Amino acid sequence: MAVQPDPRRGEDLYSEHCSNCHSPGAWGKGAAAVPALAGQREYYLLEQLVQIASLERNVPAMHRLLTEQELDRPQALRDLAAFLSQDARNALTEHGGGRDLDIGERVYRQRCAMCHGNGGEGSDAEPIPAIAGQHYLYLLTQLHGFAAGHRGTAEPPVISFVGGLSERETQAVADYISRLKSPVPDSQRP
Repeated sequence: MAVQPDPRRGEDLYSEHCSNCHSPGAWGKGAAAVPALAGQREYYLLEQLVQIASLERNVPAMHRLLTEQELDRPQALRDLAAFLSQDARNALTEHGGGRDLDIGERVYRQRCAMCHGNGGEGSDAEPIPAIAGQHYLYLLTQLHGFAAGHRGTAEPPVISFVGGLSERETQAVADYISRLKSPVPDSQRP
């Protein structure tokens, strides 16, 4: 965070190295469980890039990418995070089947909102991602990963909570979150 970001350089780096998988608008690819990155919290993005680059988070395709000379430095990661956090959020995310949304809302309100916010906006106080409007299949994949302990950076209460959900509840909360209106990033507010 000590490095001064250059969002314009981040945009160039994104276009050259990231847009093929995450889409030109950084809106992800729902059917492929590739997350939307546009409008995500800057601190969270930076933390995730660092964790992936240092192999703390297992994302093999990104491990290779982040070892490329142009990306293998703090300035590049800071520039990418700054650009993506200022980019417009995806308004057209993919959803689940729409069943059990009442269950999804109940689970979200009881267990997720305390950290991710009532509207799924996340937080900069800690690196908590904005999850509103994220693709259903990506959310479902991440929830399954948390339950199995494959996201080592997750707090133990998160792993315990998600591991205690039934598959029906897991699908319902992922579907509910995917339907939350994407919050406007602080950098895009008037």
